[in-house]
Amino acid sequence: MISLFPSLAGYTRSALRGDVTAGLTVGVILVPQGMAYALLAGLPAAYGLYAGLVPLLIYALLGTGRHVALGIVAIDCLIIAAAVTPLAAPGSAGYVALVLLLTLLVGLFQLVLGLLRVGFVVNLLSRPVLAGFVSAAALIVVLSQIKGLMGLPVPMQSSAINLFRSAAGAVFAFNGPTFAIGLGSLGLLVALRRLVPRVPGPLVAVVLSGALVWMFGLESRGVDTVGVVPPGLPRPQLPIWSLEAARTLIPTVVTLSLIQFVNTISIGKLFASRFGYRINANREFLAVGLANTIGSLFLAPPSSGSYSRSAIAAASGAKTALSNAVAALVVLFSILFLTSLLTHLPIAAFSAIIIVAVATLVDVRELRYLLRTKRTDGLIALLTFLVTLLVGIQQGILAGIAFSILAVMARKSRPNISLLGLMPGTQTFKELEHHADARPIADIVALRMDASFTFINAERLRDAVLELTATTPCRAIIIDAQPINDVDTTALAVLSELHESLASRHIVLVFGGVKPPVMDLIRQSGLINELGDACFFLSPYQAAENLMHTWGRELHTSTSAQYVH
Repeated sequence: MISLFPSLAGYTRSALRGDVTAGLTVGVILVPQGMAYALLAGLPAAYGLYAGLVPLLIYALLGTGRHVALGIVAIDCLIIAAAVTPLAAPGSAGYVALVLLLTLLVGLFQLVLGLLRVGFVVNLLSRPVLAGFVSAAALIVVLSQIKGLMGLPVPMQSSAINLFRSAAGAVFAFNGPTFAIGLGSLGLLVALRRLVPRVPGPLVAVVLSGALVWMFGLESRGVDTVGVVPPGLPRPQLPIWSLEAARTLIPTVVTLSLIQFVNTISIGKLFASRFGYRINANREFLAVGLANTIGSLFLAPPSSGSYSRSAIAAASGAKTALSNAVAALVVLFSILFLTSLLTHLPIAAFSAIIIVAVATLVDVRELRYLLRTKRTDGLIALLTFLVTLLVGIQQGILAGIAFSILAVMARKSRPNISLLGLMPGTQTFKELEHHADARPIADIVALRMDASFTFINAERLRDAVLELTATTPCRAIIIDAQPINDVDTTALAVLSELHESLASRHIVLVFGGVKPPVMDLIRQSGLINELGDACFFLSPYQAAENLMHTWGRELHTSTSAQYVH
């Protein structure tokens, strides 16, 4: 049973020390990183700070992931930009209104899924789909920051081809001082990460680059900066509601909601297994959903778990989700007292922060592993990667889900069907192909299908039986039904047809080991009246023994595997 506020249950003084240290560390990184990600989403930088307030406080109280650091995330921002840019100009009041409406809808959708306890829907985003999508999205994020890094006048795009084409067309219009700041920030971030990983590189980069812009008046030389950051807390207000806009955003709401949840829950499970505790998937849906719903009222764009900041929180000694509350206090302090210092921070430095942060998400090793371990999964990952990279963000994730469903359907439609033989001296049937000692029974073909019996594979089983009986003389077919967990009406109809076809050739069809739920369905359908109770036995061995008794013979195995295919 999870308490209403998991982080407060049994809270100790030692936990407070760890949470304060981790929260301060994460908060210092969240301020520049949040502003950078807001710019990536097409929002004014201040909205990245707003995302670090109310959502973090709500997750601190309700979240079950003790080391999950909530906030604005790069992949989310790319999805936001791809969805909203066609509807309004990035940075405009209309654009901001649409993003806040999106946040509200995402939060409400997540709340509904959490209340209905349908956390299992995230299984649509399989490991191969996520591997391909995240790697491609990370590359798109990196390419999208070339314009900020070099000061190129190019619009936001959602595919690599369009980004490359736009950047190539404007490459000679780059701004020298901007490029120098961007390249310098990039080098500084990489050096600090490798040499002094405990130093908050993003903070150092924006402070030094901002100082250079201020000292040398680089804004007058075309260096884009954050500009005026409104001081004070955001005033609560309802997002502007538009039925037409909401309808347009629905595909993005579903996509973003699922990706956010998968991201947050995977981070939570990773650290839960490392530190020996458990998280609740449906409760996480509620926590993140409420954070987004209420956050939208305080001008916060969509928020979810950040792997990089969660790793920093864990390494800094976080004990509970309350470290998010401490990080929110750091953001609050920045908004109240440091906004005047944020004015001169260059966009190029934020682009460098984004590039360094997301470059590690391009996981070539994972793609190789999937291809090596199971080629189908590897191909799904590669196809998802290519569609995301070349066509677009939402198209990529939807294509990945479609590829996964098709792969599952293909596997279900052609399940393994094994010919069985009796192990000498036992009552156990084993696959003839894999067990050299197994022997077939004279005049009986025994087989097993390793799947539930449904419309997807019903004809495959029927065709396999008819093919066997056409080439192998026999008096009975025994189907080992122990692996069959379910049947549907199509499968029941196929069984009826198969029974009639075999009976016309004087071949008996019997079943061994039918599970009670499946047997109930057979009775409810009336098929039991057609086949008769005598066709069903507790095990394949009992079925074979009964057949032999009916024929006036003793049960023994054949000396040769006459029907091994």
